[in-house]
Amino acid sequence: MSASPRGGFSIVEIIIAMVILSFGLLAMAAATGYIGSEIRLADVRTERIAALQHQAEILRTQGSTPQGYIDLAARAQGSAETVGRFTIWWDVQSPADNMKEVWLYSQGPAFRDGAWQTAVRDTFVVTLSRP
Repeated sequence: MSASPRGGFSIVEIIIAMVILSFGLLAMAAATGYIGSEIRLADVRTERIAALQHQAEILRTQGSTPQGYIDLAARAQGSAETVGRFTIWWDVQSPADNMKEVWLYSQGPAFRDGAWQTAVRDTFVVTLSRP
């Protein structure tokens, strides 16, 4: 009577498969954490951009009339507008007679230098022409 070979996997094959599977699961877990932080970062960036666009549209509307264009003035940080989690103030410069540049400054949460910070400043420029 001869013994017939049994089918299946050897212990070495099972250990190698478990090591490969473990590396795959660890990589997936690391990627999940990274993706979560990138989503939070994108949310804050989107919120900042929406706040700046909101204020820029208000200033564009004000500057769309001749008197509003003339009256367009800077707003100091001490009297800044609050839009969501961001404070926004601006400076108005006239590089030419028929043009004004509005420098919008925002301050609020952001991810900088490898960590979340609560008071990061950013700048956005809007150019208006005389109506």
